[in-house]
Amino acid sequence: MATKTRVKFETGKFKRELFKNLVEDQTHRLVNYAMEEIKNIGNQIQTYNSRNHMDDTGNLLDSLCWGVSYNGKLVDYGFYRDKQASRESWLHAFSERAVAVNGRDLAEEYIQKYGASYTNGWKIFWGILAPYWGYWEKGFTMKRKGTPVGFYKFAVMTQRYDAIKRVLTPPMTKRLHIGVNKYDSATLSKPYN
Repeated sequence: MATKTRVKFETGKFKRELFKNLVEDQTHRLVNYAMEEIKNIGNQIQTYNSRNHMDDTGNLLDSLCWGVSYNGKLVDYGFYRDKQASRESWLHAFSERAVAVNGRDLAEEYIQKYGASYTNGWKIFWGILAPYWGYWEKGFTMKRKGTPVGFYKFAVMTQRYDAIKRVLTPPMTKRLHIGVNKYDSATLSKPYN
């Protein structure tokens, strides 16, 4: 006696499982890329640091971070290195309005806020949150006793952004933001007591 068997293929369930696997695979690739790129950024800063004391307190590189989110949910994040800051640094230490900088705290706050902001699809991001990084990135004129002694510029994030644009091709959109706070030069010229 013959037995008839009927197999029903559930295309909806198959598509959902396939899409879920594709999302997990793409997310894994983006996390790996973010971790690789954060090493490139940090290592490049390290080459300038030894000559220019960019990270003498450790707060600059403590604030170097990355993250990947999907549909507004932070999936993974990290830092260039373990926390190493030996002490707080100060934004404009020679100003009466000196602002304490704790690089890791600024980075953690940024990751949680920016990583959870809603986007449709993936978001991959890197940041250097020590506020004085913007001056190094965009450039500034160093003065001694009011006399210019040289222009300094270390466009690390700008250079990496150019490399990232070549890797993350359309339809991905890319943005670079370098924040530089504006300060009153009269206040900054007063010695810190």
